[in-house]
Amino acid sequence: MYCTLDDLIEAKDRRTIAQLSCDDSNPNEPDENVVELNIVKACNIIDSYIGGRYKIPLRGTVPGIIKNCAVDIAVYSLYTRRNREISKESAVYLDYQAAMQILTRISEKKMSLVGVEEVGSHVSNGIIKTNKKPQDRYFNQFRMRGYGGIWN
Repeated sequence: MYCTLDDLIEAKDRRTIAQLSCDDSNPNEPDENVVELNIVKACNIIDSYIGGRYKIPLRGTVPGIIKNCAVDIAVYSLYTRRNREISKESAVYLDYQAAMQILTRISEKKMSLVGVEEVGSHVSNGIIKTNKKPQDRYFNQFRMRGYGGIWN
């Protein structure tokens, strides 16, 4: 996962995360299962955006930009769990929109993840080896006779 419960608590505060994740009338601690479910949802969204360029899930140290996006998306997801409508001027909504714009830029190759190897970035010598011979061709001169062009 690209972020943790502690990251969400750092971004907001423990009481806010507890109120968003618990269904009790007076929550004191965050419901870790609900928080983890929303973090997984955020990570899946991130993977869907960056998966075309990078091998997912990202291993090792997660770039800070991805961690920030995961936190913003997970917090937004927790808020939408409670409030069906979020003001478009709220910080939670604006942070979510910014995260989605960053992910879009990464997927469109307008931004890159520093220190993360891209899929297919291995350099080859340009030689392609195959076990096929010209005799293996299905559409040879004999089969193409009668279709016009140079084969007639």
